[in-house]
Amino acid sequence: MTSYEEIINFKKTHETKPHEILDNIFKKLESAIIEASKLQEQKPEKSWRAEKPTFLKKVSTNKDDILTADINVLLNKMSPKNFEDISKNIIDILSKNRENVKFFEVTLESVFKKAVTQSIYCNIYTQFIKRLFELKFNVGDILLSKCDKFKYILKEEEGTESRSYSKEVTRENYAKFCKDLKDKSFKKGYSQFIGELYNKSLVSREILCENINICIENITKFGKDDPKGAIVEDNCICVVNTLNTIEDSELKSEYKDSMNTIQKTPGLPKRLMFMFMDLKF
Repeated sequence: MTSYEEIINFKKTHETKPHEILDNIFKKLESAIIEASKLQEQKPEKSWRAEKPTFLKKVSTNKDDILTADINVLLNKMSPKNFEDISKNIIDILSKNRENVKFFEVTLESVFKKAVTQSIYCNIYTQFIKRLFELKFNVGDILLSKCDKFKYILKEEEGTESRSYSKEVTRENYAKFCKDLKDKSFKKGYSQFIGELYNKSLVSREILCENINICIENITKFGKDDPKGAIVEDNCICVVNTLNTIEDSELKSEYKDSMNTIQKTPGLPKRLMFMFMDLKF
């Protein structure tokens, strides 16, 4: 920058031309600006600002992945108002890929998962499964395997002809049961799912009753020693929600005495007792 002495000297002398002094000033200013720019461009070794994450997703070029993603979007949009249109769109995709068994199984798995985890839409997802069944899609075997999965979580097979209820085996089952059904909404959804399937004649009365009876046996067995434990609570939630879901009043009435007995289990938490009291037969 120009010093005070330079300015005074400019006033006193007539030998230095004004434009020469101005040129010198501008050169100094230009030099200072260039130096400042270089400092700005230099990136510190460790910046206190974190790198901005990138959220770009890898786009799949696999046909099955693309179709699965499309169906998943449609399933998420499904509601009572648009059920017919959404169902038609999904069924059109499945029909064009009918021979792709793996793709169909993945799609059905997605439907089951949504039916269980989104209990508010369980009815409409099971309605869609019924539509697939009516259109002769291979739903039956997969459907039975889903019901068996829930049933065998409660009661593990020992041997080929009978099932036992040894304390050790049952406790081991419940470690898995509690892990799979940790979230209460998931437990509620799974038991509701079986009830909705029965309402739509997609599973037999025998399958439904077997699941209900297993829960009752578990509550009776473990309620003696640990009425406030997780095992009793899990089974109470499942059996009550299943009975609340099914529309067969005659079948429900068959369990009235059993539910009244469970309700009177000594030490049963009041919140569970009230669940049984609210059941309508």
